[in-house]
Amino acid sequence: MTQLPQGPDERSTPVPTRQANAERYEEIAQKLLDRFATDFGLDRVEGKQQVDGTVTSWELDGVAFLANNEGMFYVVECRRYTTSKLKQEALAAIAYRIHDTGALGGIVVSPMELQSGAERIAEAEDIINVRLNADATLTSFVMQLKGRAYVGLAETLPPFSENLAMKVMRAACSAGRHADCSGDCSCDCHAQPTTISA
Repeated sequence: MTQLPQGPDERSTPVPTRQANAERYEEIAQKLLDRFATDFGLDRVEGKQQVDGTVTSWELDGVAFLANNEGMFYVVECRRYTTSKLKQEALAAIAYRIHDTGALGGIVVSPMELQSGAERIAEAEDIINVRLNADATLTSFVMQLKGRAYVGLAETLPPFSENLAMKVMRAACSAGRHADCSGDCSCDCHAQPTTISA
């Protein structure tokens, strides 16, 4: 059997696996949720961890702790589905994790919307649907939750399947400071609000 020669880039560049992509998506989702936690009543969002339930122990993609409520939390689960909407069976599994761990509710992060049955489960079980583009990075992302859109733009907007119009109210400091930078940095991050249409 003859093997085709490979160029140096092909041998040295690892090809991301589906699992590696899913793990990276989980990490980015957790960090973005944590970055904007106070905007939706959370104290912090922590990454993957084991949480004991009444029936069994669960490995959760993340745990979101409520502000001013010690010990009260939401289960965070990420589903990087790129070709189909989340089904009711997927949300039912998350709902069971919520009940077994004693969580207040859940946050499910996915690039896709929920199917109608999954929407009904999410509403009944206090599961918040967060849409985050599949190829999100910490600097280039589109995240939608609770009627808000959060957008990070590195150089260009990542592909988005729907029309998008937004008004930039606050820009993150490009010098690496927090989004609530006081304006004493040397970057050009304090521009006036701008409307962007795509």
